[in-house]
Amino acid sequence: MSTLDDDARPAGDARRWTGGPTGSGDLPPASCTGPHDTEFAGIWRAGPEVETLTDDVRHAGCRATVSRYVGVSETDVDGRFQLFWFTPEGEPEWQAGALSVGCLLHSTEGALKASVKDAGRKVLAATG
Repeated sequence: MSTLDDDARPAGDARRWTGGPTGSGDLPPASCTGPHDTEFAGIWRAGPEVETLTDDVRHAGCRATVSRYVGVSETDVDGRFQLFWFTPEGEPEWQAGALSVGCLLHSTEGALKASVKDAGRKVLAATG
């Protein structure tokens, strides 16, 4: 259903949420070695069978992307991370019909002290 573009993951792209619970706010850059609560996990690209990017399709794609980024199963992602996505609508790929979204994970249990990239199940025990 999708591919994960590992080269699209910028190293150390951590963010610190400055908004409120309503979902509006900013995500300024933060150090992945300091307190942060959001990380860019990668780009999810829809397969040819996907005609429309619904919220359910985006969520499923980003869930798979985040699980691969962290190194845990998709079910381990549930309840541990809130998923956000953005659509690169101005990009030439998107305009040519390639359906993709950028996927972000957000810690629901407080600030992360290090990147969760390839952290595996230890990140679940450390913060869960």
